[in-house]
Amino acid sequence: MNQPVDVRALRESLGWTQDQLAAELGLDRSSVSRLESGQKPKGPTAKMLEIIAERLRRRQAAMEESRRFEAERAGKTRDGAGQPEGER
Repeated sequence: MNQPVDVRALRESLGWTQDQLAAELGLDRSSVSRLESGQKPKGPTAKMLEIIAERLRRRQAAMEESRRFEAERAGKTRDGAGQPEGER
């Protein structure tokens, strides 16, 4: 882990408000605002942000893999004309 976390991008990708992220981290909204403005997180806050960011990265990777799988599967079940094989 230990990658720098873009707090605003993380929050926005989750669809959360500053208040929601603050509640998740046990902070107040002004602290989240400072983090988004570049203040480095410390201690448990830094660890929690890393955990949230890593879980989000894993979720996004799984979604991308699922899309690739579905696209491959759709491509294998269709002929060049877009018809399912055997229905020509």
